[in-house]
Amino acid sequence: MTWPKRDMLAITVDGAVLVNVLAIEEDNPPPLALQRGIFVGVMLTADEQKLLAEHIYDATAEAASIISGRRRRARADRK
Repeated sequence: MTWPKRDMLAITVDGAVLVNVLAIEEDNPPPLALQRGIFVGVMLTADEQKLLAEHIYDATAEAASIISGRRRRARADRK
C-alpha cells in the first residue's frame, strides 16, 4: 500500500475542517500549495463535514473488521 504524498485533511484549533486545495484544484493549484511543508486548505461546509464523518466511520469500521477477521482466522489456525 502506498500512502498519499500529501495530507488531504486538517483540523484547525477552533474545530474547522479543511481539505487540501490540491484535492480540489488539481489542474490549477495556487503556487503556495505546491511548496513542501505548506498546507493550503479549503474549509468544508457543515454538509461536507457530515459526509466526511460518515465515510471516515465506514472506513474505520471496515479496517477494524479486516483486522479482527485476520485475528480470528489466526486463532482458529492455531487450534
